[in-house]
Amino acid sequence: MTKARRLGVPTPVLYAVDPLLHTLTFEYVDGLSVKDILLGFGSNEVNVERLNDIATQIGHAIGKLHDGGLVHGDLTTSNMIIKSSNNQLVCRMSFVPTSYGSCIHSTDL
Repeated sequence: MTKARRLGVPTPVLYAVDPLLHTLTFEYVDGLSVKDILLGFGSNEVNVERLNDIATQIGHAIGKLHDGGLVHGDLTTSNMIIKSSNNQLVCRMSFVPTSYGSCIHSTDL
């Protein structure tokens, strides 16, 4: 996640790691998942401008990750949040390869 942030991809801030309790404490991101926003388009009229903005942000974020040698291991709309405060995409990271053949495995970071 640190490398993703250095590449310009917004991710939640990791505040603490507790090896005894096996827990991670992350920044709370107030917003909706991209999945929930898209499902809302099914119930309501599709907002094409918002849809294009979200798709563009996703493309830019994934491009930055790939250009930096990272691959998001669980790229789903459930792992992307649109912040309420500024409509900015935030990616929750999971399996992040550090080089060919080796991965740092984490569970739904």
